[in-house]
Amino acid sequence: MKEVERREEPFRVVRGGSWHSGARAVPAACRHANHPRVRFVNLGFRAVRSNNMSKIVKSRADEIEFIPIPGSDISVGKYPVTRRQWAAVMGVCPSPAPGIPSDSPEDPEDCPVVDVSFYDCLDFCNRLSEREGLAPRYRKAGAKWVIVERYLPTDPEFPFSDSGVPNGYRLPTEAEWEIAARGGERYTYSGSDDPNRVAWTYDNAGGRIHAVGHKDPNAWGFHDMSGNVWEWTESPWT
Repeated sequence: MKEVERREEPFRVVRGGSWHSGARAVPAACRHANHPRVRFVNLGFRAVRSNNMSKIVKSRADEIEFIPIPGSDISVGKYPVTRRQWAAVMGVCPSPAPGIPSDSPEDPEDCPVVDVSFYDCLDFCNRLSEREGLAPRYRKAGAKWVIVERYLPTDPEFPFSDSGVPNGYRLPTEAEWEIAARGGERYTYSGSDDPNRVAWTYDNAGGRIHAVGHKDPNAWGFHDMSGNVWEWTESPWT
């Protein structure tokens, strides 16, 4: 097995901004860094998987929707991973359901899962991969995590991947995340120059997280890539 070992614990890039942030802090180019072990109430993630021929792919395990990135071999989650999807894979959410006003059409379980560390997200991706018979992208060795670049024929996981290259779920790299967020456009925010159309921010969120998909998508169909929650990427901060 060819692996890339992270000997230290480099900070990881997070993107998108959140409902805690003002509109000026959530443009499509917004980036920040967090230690991989931290957990925050406004920090979640979205998943990536290999492409197939359909425009929108639904996972068998938990109905995560994926949209292919044009000109690439990957599909990115249409929304951040939700509490419902997390619980379907991991069994329980890491934090209580958010308070949603009784007159709101939003379902708390459709809010992005938060209070998840970078390593929690890797664990989710691996478990989802294993449930679907895919070769996991990550491997835990003691307290360390490694990225598996290729499985060897002698590895027990090799039958899951014809080529030996992991085909399981993973986090997007920062570059992949930004391509999805831009959606082939050059707006200030993901999908618009008007943050109120596409982003939950401090100015319009009412002091809380919101269920995914209640703001307009960008041109490629991705929601909530500006505001609502920060999102982990696989990339180290440089």
